[in-house]
Amino acid sequence: LLCATKAEIEQLVAQSPRVLNYSDVVESHGPKVALLQERLEINQKAAGKLCLSANRLLRISLENLEAKIDWLQARLDLDKTQLRKIIERSPVTLTLSIEDNLQPSLENIQSGLELSDKELSKMIVRTPNLLQYNFSSEKLAVRLPLLRDLLNFRRERLNKSSRNHIEETRNFVLVRG
Repeated sequence: LLCATKAEIEQLVAQSPRVLNYSDVVESHGPKVALLQERLEINQKAAGKLCLSANRLLRISLENLEAKIDWLQARLDLDKTQLRKIIERSPVTLTLSIEDNLQPSLENIQSGLELSDKELSKMIVRTPNLLQYNFSSEKLAVRLPLLRDLLNFRRERLNKSSRNHIEETRNFVLVRG
């Protein structure tokens, strides 16, 4: 089903023993793997690999998984290739809550960087792990200047204090890193 090695299965069970709580693993997880195959146009091995890398995918319901794929594709106006890129690079994205994580983060990033829908989609396709970070309104003010600089978005709009903040942050990361 997951096309995994014995070692990968042992690691999965060690990280998430609840995956074995289902009476029939194939019956409970098979439809999720099939959904990923169909929606992302990938083979069973690739779908199994996604489930192994983000084992929480196996714990969410099929309906929830499908709803997240539908929402992400509609919200960012993604074709199957773009959707696949996001999920392959950051499968954990499908385990995040739409209401608590995905929607507020996308809205805050878009408004904070003054991006069009197309620019937002392009940015998330290129850097999907951004969705894993907290971009709530209270965290956005701190992260936005660094995000602008790191992604080279609208550099000319950064004011001097933002540039100083970015330099201080870079220096801190370089010293600590």
